[in-house]
Amino acid sequence: TAVDEALYLRTLGVLSDTQILMLLVQTPRLIFPDLRIGHLRPGWEASFLVLGGDSTGDLSHIRDIRLAVKRGVVLETVPAAETRRQDDS
Repeated sequence: TAVDEALYLRTLGVLSDTQILMLLVQTPRLIFPDLRIGHLRPGWEASFLVLGGDSTGDLSHIRDIRLAVKRGVVLETVPAAETRRQDDS
């Protein structure tokens, strides 16, 4: 997944957590230039995640999703701890 790749990039130590986060936001915008994504602006697609901590200081927070919004609709999410248990089984 993109999250796994981002966390792998972190282990290489060549980019800061903030730089990796910027890649996660900017890459989809570059791949899909006609979509209004990557910013919270009027008229743009309101898709974003609310994380359990500041991922600019600790990238591992990108796995701690507390709220997911897709096109302005709140999605049902599974707490990170439950996701990890499901992955381990």
